[in-house]
Amino acid sequence: MVARPARHPRRLQHGRGDRDRRIKRVADELWHDPDYEGLILAEPEVWGVEELAGDRLVLRLMAKTRPREQWKVARELRARIKAAFDEAGIEVPKS
Repeated sequence: MVARPARHPRRLQHGRGDRDRRIKRVADELWHDPDYEGLILAEPEVWGVEELAGDRLVLRLMAKTRPREQWKVARELRARIKAAFDEAGIEVPKS
């Protein structure tokens, strides 16, 4: 499970569908990445907004992994989601 904060809601210029499609695309790319082959056991699922707090929202993505590989996969997913958000101009808070 990866929870990713993003600015809420005025700064999040993209609609829910666009944002969720970006996250899903990133997760699917990792799922099919030969360097991570076999670490993600099932198709990743975007569960959407998990929490609203102040000026941010927390988004949840579920990806079933092999035992003890969840941290490696989560780190890579966070890095790739951050890069995708940067490319789209979606601001991610520092804290």
